[in-house]
Amino acid sequence: MQIEDPVSLRAAGTGALEMAGELHAKGNHGSEATSCAVAWFLDPFWFGELGGALLDVSERWEEQTKVLVGLCRDVHANCTETANNYTKAESANTETMKSVAPLHTPFG
Repeated sequence: MQIEDPVSLRAAGTGALEMAGELHAKGNHGSEATSCAVAWFLDPFWFGELGGALLDVSERWEEQTKVLVGLCRDVHANCTETANNYTKAESANTETMKSVAPLHTPFG
């Protein structure tokens, strides 16, 4: 794949980082709500398996939220690193081409 616009790649990385922040905040909200429900249904006066099931849901919710946040942060890091590497390589190539003595070519 050829990179034609490192600015757009950086923007995509920034968007992924913003999404990670939103997922983290909203994921915590869902986790807190589920944890409250767990406490209610693990009450000694409640005789059922719902508390244990909600505990499993709460743990899985937290795990999956962390995974999604981590993936978004990885996308950000990879997009930014790739854009930076592209910019550095293009700058180095430009400098190299400037330092090469002009040669007579049949292409004019």
